[in-house]
Amino acid sequence: MRPNLRESWVPLGLLLACLLLYGRTVSYPFVLDDRMAVAGNEFLKSSGNPLQFFVSDYSRGADFGPGYFRPLMMFTFWLQGNLAGWGPAGFHLVNVLLHALAAWCLYLAARALGTGARAAALGAALFAAYPPGHEPAASIVGRADLLASIFLLLGWRMQILWERGRIPTAWAAAAVSGCGFLAMLGKETAAVFPLLVILTALFFGRKGAARTILCVSAALALAVYLVLRHMAVVAAPQAGPIALLHQPQRTFAALYLTGQL
Repeated sequence: MRPNLRESWVPLGLLLACLLLYGRTVSYPFVLDDRMAVAGNEFLKSSGNPLQFFVSDYSRGADFGPGYFRPLMMFTFWLQGNLAGWGPAGFHLVNVLLHALAAWCLYLAARALGTGARAAALGAALFAAYPPGHEPAASIVGRADLLASIFLLLGWRMQILWERGRIPTAWAAAAVSGCGFLAMLGKETAAVFPLLVILTALFFGRKGAARTILCVSAALALAVYLVLRHMAVVAAPQAGPIALLHQPQRTFAALYLTGQL
């Protein structure tokens, strides 16, 4: 059996694993923040212009505090709701499928690094089954983590392929900038992507000015993202629940969440 044909079973295996592990979430109702962000969000359901999400605070139309900016997730909610209805089952199912896709993207990134097929598949399977992975599947708003992970891994993989001389610089720069930007639009934590690009460039140490182009592309994506985020949340400067805590509880909470990430 050819290696590429053998590896074609990896995404199917990851999909089956995710369906086995998280398939029952399809029967779940709206849980946690789903009720505020989706079920009770009239702005989301009535919006006739999806571009509004890219200049709007995440909390617009909901009754929780401002300060978050996750337009890509809200756009997918709007698109799915208008195409397939606003029941919770469809949203949960898409999250399960996205979780399997994120695991496959991790496999592809590992293979680009030179990891063997079996080791990469094992790592992707562990990622799929890792206990904290239940939250993005069970909670619909966990889609933000999935979207950020998918695009971050895809952009990183393209950089690795370029570092190994397998794709042109123009393609790599476009992918690094575009995927990095989409990852940040998925969730704020993807803002670390430019740092990942820089560290990867230093690790591989490929010579030439083209390496700088990729780093600048990632930094440009971050700059555009920050401008959009400022436009969306400037009128609502609160940063979320942690900002409401007093010291030293605020520092402890920030360090704890950083450790989780």
